Amino acid sequence: MRKLINNIKQYEGHFTIGISSIIVSAYVFMHLNYLDDPRVTPKFTKIHDSFSAIDGITDDGWFATILMVVGLTMIFSILLNRKKVINLSFRIISALYATIGASFGIRGLLETHFNITWLFAFLSIALLVLVAKGSGQHFQKH
Repeated sequence: MRKLINNIKQYEGHFTIGISSIIVSAYVFMHLNYLDDPRVTPKFTKIHDSFSAIDGITDDGWFATILMVVGLTMIFSILLNRKKVINLSFRIISALYATIGASFGIRGLLETHFNITWLFAFLSIALLVLVAKGSGQHFQKH
C-alpha cells in the first residue's frame, strides 16, 4: 500500500490529469450530444460545417470512451509505476484535451451566447503543460 501511495505522490500531476479525464468522460456519458441541445447551443448561433468536425466529436460516446480508457490506463500505470505507459497516456490525453480546448475555444470566441467553459478547457491544457514541464514537480511542497 505504501508503494502505491508513493507512486501517486511521485506522479501527482499525472494522477490529477487521469482522474480529471475519468470525470470529464463520465460527464459526457451522462450527457451524450449535449452540445447539440438548443438550450446549450442556440440554433441561431450554431457555427456550421468546418467547425462541426471538431465541435461534434467532443460530446460523443466514442470520444468519452477513449478519454475514459486512457484516463484509467494512466491511473493504473501510475499505481504500477510503468513510466512508458504513463508518458503514452499523457500524450493521448493531451491530444484529447487539445481537441476539447479547440472546440470550446471556438465556441467561446465565435458564438454570441455567454459561456465560460472555454476558460476551463484552457486551464486544463495549462495543467498539462505544467505537468509536462516539471513532471508534476510544480505540485510538490517545497
